[in-house]
Amino acid sequence: MKKLLLLLILSFLSLNSLAKVGDVYYCEPYLDFDIGKSLGYVDGEYVLIGSAIENELENFSFLRKAKTIKFSESFKWTDSMPYKLVPGKTTYAQSLKEEFQGYDDFTNKQSDGVMNFVYSQSRQEGQFSFTLQFSNVVWVIIAECEIL
Repeated sequence: MKKLLLLLILSFLSLNSLAKVGDVYYCEPYLDFDIGKSLGYVDGEYVLIGSAIENELENFSFLRKAKTIKFSESFKWTDSMPYKLVPGKTTYAQSLKEEFQGYDDFTNKQSDGVMNFVYSQSRQEGQFSFTLQFSNVVWVIIAECEIL
């Protein structure tokens, strides 16, 4: 009977640790770069210059809704994105509790960019990566997140 009770308590605790619709995630970026070619002025002429620029790190949060992620105002690239859940898996010797991904190719907004994110929750932490890609530049943000 004690073993059954312990099993029920442990399963209840592990279910509560999974992210749920309505959860807020607080993220602290440790990498924020834009990489690509930009127009620069060299020797009196405008030329394309390859660059990798490290941007100022700014914390952000997001709210997980039923079908979309709603980002805080401090996340400057978008206010929301649709997402889909990905079944948990084991990669790089760590077991993922949960993963969800979002993607937007702007086909409805008449833009030539592609934007996506991946959020993976392991036993220890949550990892968030975001990319925004145009024909000549890519922005990358990688952050550690926790569920509030």
